[in-house]
Amino acid sequence: MKKIDITGWKKIYSFTFFQTLKSRAYKISLLVLCLVALISCPVMCFFNDTDAKVTDDKGEETDNSSSGINVSYFNYDKKDDYLNDLYEKWSKEPGIKTEYISDDKLEDYKNKINDKESDYCIFVINNVDKMYSLEFFAGWDDTLQTEKYDGFINDMEKDLGNLQIMKISGAKNIPESVNVTGTIGKSDQEYSSGSDGLSYTITLIYIVFFVFILSFAGESIASSVVTEKSGKMVEFLMISVRPMAILVGKVLAVITCVMIQIFAVFCSFAASSIATNMLFDRNVLNETLSIVQNMNTSRLEFSASPLIVFVVILYFAGGLLLFSLIASLAGAAVSKIEELSEGIVLYTFTLIIGAYLALFTAINRDIGSGNSILSEICSLLPLSSPFYVPYQVISGKTDAVTLITSLIILYVCIVLWIWFASKVYEYMLFYNGATLKLKDIIKIACNGKVKEEK
Repeated sequence: MKKIDITGWKKIYSFTFFQTLKSRAYKISLLVLCLVALISCPVMCFFNDTDAKVTDDKGEETDNSSSGINVSYFNYDKKDDYLNDLYEKWSKEPGIKTEYISDDKLEDYKNKINDKESDYCIFVINNVDKMYSLEFFAGWDDTLQTEKYDGFINDMEKDLGNLQIMKISGAKNIPESVNVTGTIGKSDQEYSSGSDGLSYTITLIYIVFFVFILSFAGESIASSVVTEKSGKMVEFLMISVRPMAILVGKVLAVITCVMIQIFAVFCSFAASSIATNMLFDRNVLNETLSIVQNMNTSRLEFSASPLIVFVVILYFAGGLLLFSLIASLAGAAVSKIEELSEGIVLYTFTLIIGAYLALFTAINRDIGSGNSILSEICSLLPLSSPFYVPYQVISGKTDAVTLITSLIILYVCIVLWIWFASKVYEYMLFYNGATLKLKDIIKIACNGKVKEEK
């Protein structure tokens, strides 16, 4: 009989599935997650007031969206009709009051910019040989105040870039973007558009969410294997099924239970959103979208075509399957339930490596100093690609070659891991002794058993 024989996996699947559903830990975790989802919308409404108002000297409410900023001064060549048109467009930007200053007053305004706290800012547009550049000077030290202008500056940069291309039509190697420089506050800190809050937030939420799922799935699989192994139940199961059937059945059963939890949480959140809308007349979905738009300082474009959704699902399923297989071997390396925490260290270590590498690469990418080589490694490495690539795909930040190569490597790694498990899983299930280390598992793959040290 072949070692990769999964005949009878359905019996193991059914047994593990119902055992997991009946376990106290699963019920408690499901209840807690659903309760958190149910109260999330009312809590969001309590702490988030998207229409924040302040009271003026007369006691009347006024909009606080542009609090602390009196006016934005612009200096540019008035003889340039195209710039005049752009200035008219920028003047209509909501919450931004604009005023033109001439060259003879520019230096005076620059010198006085720090005399008042968060009073005004200056935009200087330079034109040298039809090539534009933008200078931004702000009188405030508050970075949150600057973040409010990041999106506006990004739009100005694009408008000037398009104007640049139009004026030098037919020329080669025309840069599409313009150079943006400037200083902020009394410390004369160099201006930088900084990291995009939305990009980093989405990546962080996804990684935390995926790590939580993998942690629960991995611990459930490892715990189930150790419990049955220490209780001698494995010996009865293996009378009618092969070890690989046990592996496949357990992994798929726990993954199904995790999917049930995710579905229950989404249903609870939907119920919470509907109830909040009915009871408090607050549309949480619209308010959330408004917050996302405000965070999207770099105007990120997202795509959710059926193909892209399918690719994201492939990464999610591949990562879940790969780490579940690792967790199953981690559980088989332990003989007693009391030693589970020691045996699952290898699984936790690989999970941390993948998640932290993806997070570190995302941080470097979003602050604008990302290393392309590091990004490629993170996209291709099977431990990190399920954490890192899905957001890259949705936001269109990865190319087709890297995407296809990454998927091939991920699923080839899964196949190789199944082959490796077929060589060691049976022996590990029958092994009783000290917790197996990685070197011991490799010896089992090479020799069929752990060689005793002389």
